[in-house]
Amino acid sequence: KGLSLDTRATLTEETFKGKFSITNPNFKNSDKSVFLSLEALENDQLKNQLVTLQERIQGRTAELPQSAEQRYNAVMTRLRELAFSQEQSKKIEQLASELLPEDEEVAILEAMIEEARTKHGIPKNT
Repeated sequence: KGLSLDTRATLTEETFKGKFSITNPNFKNSDKSVFLSLEALENDQLKNQLVTLQERIQGRTAELPQSAEQRYNAVMTRLRELAFSQEQSKKIEQLASELLPEDEEVAILEAMIEEARTKHGIPKNT
């Protein structure tokens, strides 16, 4: 009853390329048409990009700590480092603004030095 079918395909040991389409101009006697088309293409550029992405994922997976606790600790360490870096940047901006009184500048510098010592495990001066 007016069904149209179109198929074209190429099959090798390693690839499948082809197209399958069907058209029904009077689907279930509703005077409405339905069209379905499936197509498999080979795209070397896309394939190369997918292979590259897969290799990058595998490389990163190999670098990740294996246990959940190790991954959690690694994330928390990185977050602490980012927070420390942001705090240091804010303090440097305050010092560069030259709007602070000298005693506040000295206090900020002393705090930065103490934070750096603590971060690197250097004992306080006595």
